[in-house]
Amino acid sequence: MDRLYSLKQLYSLKQPSSLKQPGSVWQRNALRVASAVVCVVALTACEDKGPDKGTASNAPPARFEAVTKKSEVSEKDFDGFCDVRERGAFRLPPISGGKEPAGARWVNLWATWCKSCVEEMPMIERWRAEHGLQVLYVSADEESGALDTFLKQHPKTPETATMNEPSALTDWMKGLGLDEGAGLPLHVFVRADNTVACARAAAVSEHHLPLITSLLK
Repeated sequence: MDRLYSLKQLYSLKQPSSLKQPGSVWQRNALRVASAVVCVVALTACEDKGPDKGTASNAPPARFEAVTKKSEVSEKDFDGFCDVRERGAFRLPPISGGKEPAGARWVNLWATWCKSCVEEMPMIERWRAEHGLQVLYVSADEESGALDTFLKQHPKTPETATMNEPSALTDWMKGLGLDEGAGLPLHVFVRADNTVACARAAAVSEHHLPLITSLLK
């Protein structure tokens, strides 16, 4: 329809003289048509104003709000992430080729033969750069020359220290309160006061970042 007629226009349209009498059938039909047109226009104008069309009350949360909610950490989250918690003073085993940083720190024990250890390193390095985390990598390789060979094959591997006595790893882990069967990778999160906040004998994932940053505050 190229043009909408007003009620007055419809009523004044040319019609047979026999139908111009008040209350004629033509007039009643004209009024019905005009009423129908008005209803259609009103419905069309209101079509996109329903509550499900992106109104403020139903709009998705802003990115900041979503990240804030996702980053909230509970005690239950810590219990699920850590194998042991609150273990008192931290003591690093004798190492070579590296120095333990001061303050809150993340000690990552790994080995070249540990696939998950190697796979998570780039992610940990990204977190370190983005969030200013202090991370100390310590290789627990027992095989002579294994680390040197690995570093030559993977030159982008972050700087790492080595355990002087890798055979003592199991006893050292037991001293942290871990089970005898615990393996690598091992992540120890140490507070600035040198107490162990958490130890985890398993790989870490992207969704663990809020937990880790909370542990290192």
